[in-house]
Amino acid sequence: MSALLEVSGLRVGYGRGADVLQGIDLDLGAGEVLGVVGANGAGKSSLLRALAGVESIRGGEIRLEGKSLNGVSDRGRLKQGIVLLPEGHRTLRNLTVEVNLRLAATRFWRTGIKKALAQSLPEVYDLCPILSERRNDM
Repeated sequence: MSALLEVSGLRVGYGRGADVLQGIDLDLGAGEVLGVVGANGAGKSSLLRALAGVESIRGGEIRLEGKSLNGVSDRGRLKQGIVLLPEGHRTLRNLTVEVNLRLAATRFWRTGIKKALAQSLPEVYDLCPILSERRNDM
């Protein structure tokens, strides 16, 4: 069985500078979890941004279910289920967890995904039961 997400020889860099990531390879199977650990500036965010299509790659290939994502926009990747969510700095602390989830869906109003995301809260809660438990918490 092939990996759900495959990355081979990934290179990412900024401007005319040196590559931040060089030759990254990884395979992630369905149901597997991958942790990316490293010091500040090690390239963790660059890797995630490249996977989500937010950052251009200089070389290598990213495949999802065997299909190349090279050249696929961030919106195209979103439609395939890959999205980059920034860390907690962008949550609205005076709103509940559920309202934050619904607001996150409004970011995609132009793509027609808003309704689908808003209707998928039960699935989100199934995947992350702690969110369901805390849906009314600030």
